[in-house]
Amino acid sequence: MAQDDAHIYCTPEQLDGELEQFIAMTREVYSAFGFEQIEVTLQTRPEKFLGRLALWDAAEDALRRALERAGFAVTVLAGQGAFYGPKIGFDFRDVLERSWTLATVQIDCAMPERSRSPT
Repeated sequence: MAQDDAHIYCTPEQLDGELEQFIAMTREVYSAFGFEQIEVTLQTRPEKFLGRLALWDAAEDALRRALERAGFAVTVLAGQGAFYGPKIGFDFRDVLERSWTLATVQIDCAMPERSRSPT
């Protein structure tokens, strides 16, 4: 199975619902493949990043809330988010105990600022 990439464009008001749906879908797919022990990481703002700090704080809070509502134990990987936004990684271990990531969800903190037309 392979999935390359997908983008969801939504308003800040829609974010919690979209995250909830993504986590539910990830859980369903991992369950279908028998991945029972999911390790979840929250990867936060790196030293060099694009976007406003307030957007990053709001994005990290939204990801944390979504994981708490879903009941996941979370490991925070401080500073390991992408340069454009924080992310959640959903990892599983294979029979050799190697960790693999099949799903991530990221919030882009750079694009909203960069896509605005000059006034």
